Amino acid sequence: MKDHGPEVREIMGSTPPWFTRNGIGVVLLLFSLLLAFSGWYRYPDVLTRKGIVRMNGNKEATLEILGEPDTSIRMGQKVTLGITGYPELEDGVVEGMIMKTEQLPTGDRYSLLLQLPNGMVTRFGKKIAGRDQWQTTVRIFTEKRSFWNRLAKSFYHHP
Repeated sequence: MKDHGPEVREIMGSTPPWFTRNGIGVVLLLFSLLLAFSGWYRYPDVLTRKGIVRMNGNKEATLEILGEPDTSIRMGQKVTLGITGYPELEDGVVEGMIMKTEQLPTGDRYSLLLQLPNGMVTRFGKKIAGRDQWQTTVRIFTEKRSFWNRLAKSFYHHP
């Protein structure tokens, strides 16, 4: 292997002048763009609860959840149901939408009336059959908020 001359060693061993002059500016510009994007892009909060889903008809179901209802749950929000015994990565989840919420008389449970556009068929086309009720992990997609809104709310609610 040939030994490089002094000019080549000098070029290879030094930082390019444009990077020394403008490198920090480029890094700050990229960081500023990332901060601006994080304020503009909104994504939903996801509430995860355990419950029991019961079919009311072909495309309607009642979901009973233990605990106090969350105030962010509203009509029209998207839900996904991960049915116990049907692995989500293999079989998929059942998708639906909240039609109505109500507190049950016992006080420690609430129910959601769900519309299931595909019935008890998962995203991957697997039909969930055999019973009228199933144990489920439900994910409720609530309001969409930006990173900055979430950060401000966490400071506001946690002094």
